Amino acid sequence: MEDHIAEQKEAVKHWKGSFSQLAMLANGAIEDIPKMVLDAEASTHFCNPPEEIKLFINHCKWEEHRTLIKQMEEYIKEREERWRSTEFEGRHRALVKRMEDHIAEQKEAVKHWKGSFSQLAMLANGAIEDIPKMVLDAETSTHFCNPPEEIKLFINHCKWLIGEMKSFIARAQE
Repeated sequence: MEDHIAEQKEAVKHWKGSFSQLAMLANGAIEDIPKMVLDAEASTHFCNPPEEIKLFINHCKWEEHRTLIKQMEEYIKEREERWRSTEFEGRHRALVKRMEDHIAEQKEAVKHWKGSFSQLAMLANGAIEDIPKMVLDAETSTHFCNPPEEIKLFINHCKWLIGEMKSFIARAQE
């Protein structure tokens, strides 16, 4: 019986030491908890540890798992943000490229229409100078007495066009 009591005293001393070490770790050296948990677990195979130590060991394991889960959640959030950023950046680049292509097309269209308009303006300017002279020449070269009806109609139409152009130019200059 004395041997049994001595064994129990040794077990109590051992558990007291283990518990005090675990309590010290909980108060300041949290990074060493996993090692202490393993040490405490290794010593539990000799006899049944008190319930408080089992709870403390389970709590330490739970805290470690919770920390790992938090780290994994943060890692996943970071990856998701990077993925969204990369996806947004890709869409942005594609949109910028489309807009640059569209701007280049519009510049070409503007250049084409400017060229066409300048040619039309030159034609109109030449017509404003040349047509009145040509109409006068045509009118003087026709027979005064009996010009064909088509020629009269054409000359009158040209005179009307000249009048319209002059009034349009006058309004544009105002």
